[in-house]
Amino acid sequence: MIKRTLLLLSFIILTAAVSFAQKVVYSSDINTPDYYQIFIADLDGSNAKQLTNMYVNCLRPRFSPDGTMIVFYTESENSYPGIYLIKNADTENPETPLYIAEGTHPSFIDDQGSVMFNSEANGYLGIFAKAMDDNEEIEIAPPGYANQQIISKDMTKLVFSAYFDGNKAIMLVDLSDPSEDNLYKVSENTNSNMNPDISADNMNVVYSSFNQELKGTIYISKAGKESPLTKDIESADLPKFSPSGDVIAFLNINENSVKLYTMDLNGKNKKNISVKGGNLGTFRWVDDERIIYDAEDGTNYRIGIVNINTGENNLITNSGNSLFPDVYISK
Repeated sequence: MIKRTLLLLSFIILTAAVSFAQKVVYSSDINTPDYYQIFIADLDGSNAKQLTNMYVNCLRPRFSPDGTMIVFYTESENSYPGIYLIKNADTENPETPLYIAEGTHPSFIDDQGSVMFNSEANGYLGIFAKAMDDNEEIEIAPPGYANQQIISKDMTKLVFSAYFDGNKAIMLVDLSDPSEDNLYKVSENTNSNMNPDISADNMNVVYSSFNQELKGTIYISKAGKESPLTKDIESADLPKFSPSGDVIAFLNINENSVKLYTMDLNGKNKKNISVKGGNLGTFRWVDDERIIYDAEDGTNYRIGIVNINTGENNLITNSGNSLFPDVYISK
C-alpha cells in the first residue's frame, strides 16, 4: 500500500512538472473586448487561463528565466504605463499582479524578480532596473535616450540602441566589468541602428540599420567587425539568433507584406518561413526548430508556431485578438 502510494505521488509530481514544461504567455482580448489581458496556456494553446482583470491594456508579458514569474506593462489613455509582476505563475493559483514601477517593455534580469524596463523617470527615455523589494529603480545604461534593450543569456552583457555622436547606434555594457570603461559601441555605420540581439555565447551581435528612406538592412558584428547580411532584400528588421546561435530569423518587409525569413550567419541560405494568420508582427524562438509568432490579417491577430525545417505550422489561438507571445521551456 505504501509503495503504491509513493508511486502515485511520484506520478502526480511528475505530471505537475511536465504540465509546466512548455508554456506560453500572451496578451488577448478574447474575454474583454475593450482591453487586452494576460493569458497563460500550454504551448499548443490548450488550457488557457486568464491571469489579469484590469481596466487597462496588459501588454508584452515575459517569463522569468525559471518560469515562476511573469512581468508585463499596462497602457491606457487615462494613466501612465506601469510595470506589473505576477508571482507563482507556475502554480494553479498565481498571485495578483504586483505593481513595480512606471515604465514599459519589461523583462527579467534574474530569477529573483529583478526586471529591466524603459522609463522616462529622468526626463528622457532610458533603461532602468529594479529589484522586487527595492524602493527605487536605477539607470543601468549611460544617461541619455536608450531603448530596445536585451540582456545576454548569462546576464552579463546589456545590448541596446542609443544616440551616440549624433547617430542612433548599437551599444553594449559589460555588466561584469565594474570599471567605468565597460561601455562599447558595436555598430559602425551612420544609419539608425536598432533592435539588437546577442548570441548565446556573447560572441555576435545582430541588428537592423535603417537609412534615410527607412529601408532596413540586417548587420552582424563579429569580433568587432560589422558586415551587412541582407543587401539583397528591400527592407529587413527585427533579427533574432536561434538558441544555438547558428541561424538568424528576421522580418522581410515590402509594401504589401511582412514575412518571416531565416538565414545563416553569413547571410546565405535565406528562406521564407510561411506563417498563418497574415502579416507577421512579433516573434520569438521556441527552440532551434520552432518559432512562435503573432500575425494579423487586417482584422484579427493570431498566435502560431512554425517549424522552420518541416514547415509544420499551427495556430494556437483562433478567436479574439492575441499577440506578444513568450514561451517557457523547462530545461
